[in-house]
Amino acid sequence: MAVLFARALGARKIVGLSRKSDKREDALRLGCDEYVATAEEPGWTHKHARSLDLIISTVSSARGLNIADYLALLKRDGTFVQLGNPDDGPLTVPQHLLIMQRLRIAGSVIGSPKEIRDMLQLVVDKNVRPWIEQRPMSEANQTIVDLQDGKPRYRYVLVNDWSEK
Repeated sequence: MAVLFARALGARKIVGLSRKSDKREDALRLGCDEYVATAEEPGWTHKHARSLDLIISTVSSARGLNIADYLALLKRDGTFVQLGNPDDGPLTVPQHLLIMQRLRIAGSVIGSPKEIRDMLQLVVDKNVRPWIEQRPMSEANQTIVDLQDGKPRYRYVLVNDWSEK
């Protein structure tokens, strides 16, 4: 959704970041201009150093995440926004990077009522459409199991199965 909103808001350059390249095609189809597979591309931090204004992080695990690598991608006065809530430990932030590059770190769970209205208006105005997989209500239990196993690509939507009536 971050990619779709960035595109709708007119971002000049959108870079998808993930550990592996398995999401590359989807990221580019969603609207990314570039994609970086951090675990597969040696030197990625140097190649993309100080090239981004904003990073929106949705990681849900602190393990293996070297936040310093990501902060190094930000230009002076850049912002790192953490949306994921890692439950396996804290994200350790090197203060010297914040101080020397005048970086900001922010976080959010949900916007204000006005921000939500503005977001929904943007969805209408720019025809932002999420990628979903519809599943019949009769498969709700399996859908929950699949969700817990990390299988959705990208959102499950339960729909009434009218053919059973």
